[in-house]
Amino acid sequence: MAQALPGVYGWLGLCGGYALVMLFAPVRRALVDGLHCLGRYHRIWITFAVLGFGYFVFQFVTFTPIRNWADLELSQITSLPQWAWPRLSEIWTETLLPALEGVAGIFDNATTTYPLSVIAAVLMIVNWRGLHGALLRALRKRYGFWGYLVYLILLLSALASLLKPIVFWQLPEWSGLLPAAGLLRVSATVDATAFIFEYLVGVYIQVYLITVCLAWIRGLALKRANCSGSP
Repeated sequence: MAQALPGVYGWLGLCGGYALVMLFAPVRRALVDGLHCLGRYHRIWITFAVLGFGYFVFQFVTFTPIRNWADLELSQITSLPQWAWPRLSEIWTETLLPALEGVAGIFDNATTTYPLSVIAAVLMIVNWRGLHGALLRALRKRYGFWGYLVYLILLLSALASLLKPIVFWQLPEWSGLLPAAGLLRVSATVDATAFIFEYLVGVYIQVYLITVCLAWIRGLALKRANCSGSP
């Protein structure tokens, strides 16, 4: 019984904190409206689920030391009583900063676009549905000469987003070609440049979903646009 108490405390803290947010926080009305939007427009939660699952697969394949199927033991996940729950006094100094960062960027964290941002980079580069040309014309019209600079940065970040999976995949193989410091600089440069495109894709998805929710709350009807351009 005493060994199960840490697990009970964790569940009580999670459920109690959620109850406090739902009952007393001013954001409760917005959360209720958001729940109704999720029930009406399935594309909202499907978008977050697909993005989160894609990032989970990338993290699992890249950073999990599993060489064969025998290393996968589902009993380690399903056997909840055997989980090792550390004491709060042992970990609170290590969790305070990550918790604050997670709360501060909770909306951005919900739209982690990598590695599916690679698909967006490919579609942009191949001018899918003319979006590449429309982007260049819009930047040129809005910012003039500086629009070309913004376009160049966006294009380089899209190319870096394409190279990022290759860098992660081949980085151990390149250890004999470059020193460790050089590999670190190359990978950090590619990752930082690709982050620009990944973040902009996330912002685009956020704006689209917010528009869908706002239109529903205001009572507007949304219909799929005619791709051919005819009425």
